[in-house]
Amino acid sequence: MADIQVKYDGQLRTITSFKDGAVTLITDGPKQYGGLNEFCSSTDLLAVSWASCVLTMMGMTANSYNVSLDKAVATVTKALSAQSPFVVEMTLHIHCPEFVPEDIRKKIEAAAHVCPVHTSLSPKVIKDFRIHWE
Repeated sequence: MADIQVKYDGQLRTITSFKDGAVTLITDGPKQYGGLNEFCSSTDLLAVSWASCVLTMMGMTANSYNVSLDKAVATVTKALSAQSPFVVEMTLHIHCPEFVPEDIRKKIEAAAHVCPVHTSLSPKVIKDFRIHWE
């Protein structure tokens, strides 16, 4: 388990420090709620976590077959409910190099769908998840 410390810094800003101190992450709340909106929001990080997790799982599987997914790119968006600040929909499109053999593509795609973030997202969140081999 990771040792992570999150400190509230006022004006809806948090500052996250990781155990080794090598990385600091700052989040801001949106302006409409009184935040500074200078850095990404917590819900942005949810979307980024999903994309990063999927790419990591795909990369692990590709590596096990000596295939490179270098230069694969994820585009992720999220939508909040108009009534309350809940994520209701997320879209994730992964663009991968087309030279990956078809049989390995299927294994990579299967790994993408079992990423821990993907499987932890509420079933109430509409997920549009696609992998493009181009």
